[in-house]
Amino acid sequence: MPKITHYVLSSEKVLWQGTGAKDTEYLITNQRVIIQSSKKGKDPKIINLYEVNGQIQMKYNKSKGTGSIYIPTPQQNRYGIDQSRMIIMGKTIMHPDIKDIKEPYKVYNILIEAMQIGKRTHWK
Repeated sequence: MPKITHYVLSSEKVLWQGTGAKDTEYLITNQRVIIQSSKKGKDPKIINLYEVNGQIQMKYNKSKGTGSIYIPTPQQNRYGIDQSRMIIMGKTIMHPDIKDIKEPYKVYNILIEAMQIGKRTHWK
């Protein structure tokens, strides 16, 4: 399996790299979020920051000292279901994109700043 940095484009700047639940690797650049599962043969999930269509949310788990970040995007699986949100019995259940990371507030702020810079410079 290639290293997660293999997926970084030459036009991108790496802002943060870390690991979370189940040895999943995460990388935030000034343009994308790249998520590489530790499962063999699984392609990375790539979220283009210009596709984010809502407010990024962060939840902190005080007992574990970790947090998870939810990134709302219109990405859908082949069945047309948004993989990060599902409605079960009238309640919206969101699955975190970045899960169980240390320093979630720091990562959340890096992500927000990357989006703001991108909107001002790249995605007009």
